[in-house]
Amino acid sequence: MEIEKKERFKAFYEAEILPFLKDLEVERKRSLPLYFFRGIYGFALALFIIPTVFNTFIDLVLDMGGFFGGNFSDSFGNTFLLIFRILFSSVFVFILLVFIYIFSAKSLDFLSRYYKLKFTKSQKLLYSILLGAAFLIIIRLINLTPYSFNLYRISAGFESGDNSVFWHTFKWFFIIIGSAIILAPLMILIQSREDKFVKKFKNGVVKKIVLFTDPKLNYLPDKVIPKSEFMDSKIPLGNPDSKYLGGDFVSGKRGDVEFRFSQINAKARSQSSKSNDEVNVFQGIMFICRFNKPFTKEHFVLPDVAAAALGVTGESLQKLNPCRPPLVRLENIEFEKEFAVYSQDEIECRYILSLSFMERIIALRKKSSLPFSMSFVNSNLYLAVSYDRDVFRPPVFFSQINFDRILEMYEDILFYTGIVDDLNLNLKIWGD
Repeated sequence: MEIEKKERFKAFYEAEILPFLKDLEVERKRSLPLYFFRGIYGFALALFIIPTVFNTFIDLVLDMGGFFGGNFSDSFGNTFLLIFRILFSSVFVFILLVFIYIFSAKSLDFLSRYYKLKFTKSQKLLYSILLGAAFLIIIRLINLTPYSFNLYRISAGFESGDNSVFWHTFKWFFIIIGSAIILAPLMILIQSREDKFVKKFKNGVVKKIVLFTDPKLNYLPDKVIPKSEFMDSKIPLGNPDSKYLGGDFVSGKRGDVEFRFSQINAKARSQSSKSNDEVNVFQGIMFICRFNKPFTKEHFVLPDVAAAALGVTGESLQKLNPCRPPLVRLENIEFEKEFAVYSQDEIECRYILSLSFMERIIALRKKSSLPFSMSFVNSNLYLAVSYDRDVFRPPVFFSQINFDRILEMYEDILFYTGIVDDLNLNLKIWGD
């Protein structure tokens, strides 16, 4: 960000936002004991459920011969037991690695955003390994404590007539589930209080930042881009038939080009007939505006994840993508490293993605901290950036008086409100 623009925003922050944040901080501290109570209770639930699942599975795998009745004296039986053990272990290890990866990624993101720490790829890998090792050791040590929550041990003891472990575990299970029912009204109250706090922040801080960026912008914290427009982009591969939420709707105009964007959280029902789980379709911010070149076909510019990770193999996988039109190769080498382009019409695609326009997209990508996807559908340009969080939501466990975090919100708003200018979409030399 330009130094002059940053200094202007800092002066605005100190004059208009800081006094409001000081009042909001007093309100946050009053509610902090409730937030901590909710966090501790959630941790207690996790401390009951996670070791139970983990240690039950480990002991089941280690004693799988006994689980099947111990009738594995012949070579065929031993082979069957080995294959079954490998299969079960592989599935469990995969789930465990995914869990550790998600947890380490979220914690690293937390440290990066709130403590401004920088991590190299090797440091991130080492952190994930150490975190995973610590997690396995701690959870396994819990299994050594008397009457630990281990369903396999409980069932084995119950079968042998020793049901003390069963009743001990049942007692704690009853206490936790019963407390969840009793404390439900309190949890609803805490959530309602947090929602009011967030709404107050967005109306008192985010709205001011939006209007500081451009007084002609409109900001509606509870409005979201309509689901029909979201689906028209054809960027998400899935129908959000389970949940479609969002907020922080911003609309405005640059020259003759009207634009709008908002946060979106879209989920779909699992396709598995045995599961009612939700799968994530899209979570992030979607930007929409009218494109300045006429076109009739559909074109997609997506992050080139496969080629970056797998090289030639990744390019082959891109060509086999059944959910997109054919892959188009373009002449700009730097653009090809960042993006994979799919189009229903290669000639029209090259007409849209001119050399100068590709250079502007590359410049826009360098301004963004995250990769983005673009689509050109029905004469509109759609740009989507995925986030794993609410970009404009205040952290309730941390002080609200943090200039760097407010500056980050301002930079995000500048990025989206500046897309029309950055891509030169006001220039109309082709006509409609």
